[in-house]
Amino acid sequence: LSKIHLHVKNQRKDFYHKLSLQIVKDYDFICLEDLSVKDFIGHLKKDSYFYEFRKMIEYKCELYGKKCFVIDRYFPSTKKCSNCGNVKSKILLSERIYKCDCCNLEMSRDLNAAINIKTAGMAGIAQHQKLVMAQAITIVEKPTPLGVGKFTIFLKRFLV
Repeated sequence: LSKIHLHVKNQRKDFYHKLSLQIVKDYDFICLEDLSVKDFIGHLKKDSYFYEFRKMIEYKCELYGKKCFVIDRYFPSTKKCSNCGNVKSKILLSERIYKCDCCNLEMSRDLNAAINIKTAGMAGIAQHQKLVMAQAITIVEKPTPLGVGKFTIFLKRFLV
């Protein structure tokens, strides 16, 4: 039985290594929420790879020259409206659809939180590293038939 548990543990670890590598290779900017794993799984934290998965992404970002920003666990990503910024005082876990009382936005609670995490991550990176936005944007000048330059802006890919 212990061999089976070890095999499953190794498979899970291998999966997280491969997934974290794929994420880091596919995206230039990754935002993660600093979740408290112990709040979710109690004493089984040592068996969980949530924290290890985050660490895998962080060290692989550094290895590949990518940007990773971890949002504070107390940031109200679920309570905040991604459209108008209104913050609800309380939202139940059973509420799967986010409904804003101010602007009437309705969307998946998880999608709303992901948008808020991305926005906070981009703001945090820009605040801490002034050059990040300049590095994330490539401007290419293309000549037109009239000789006037046409500028095209390319944004690198982001992952939340």
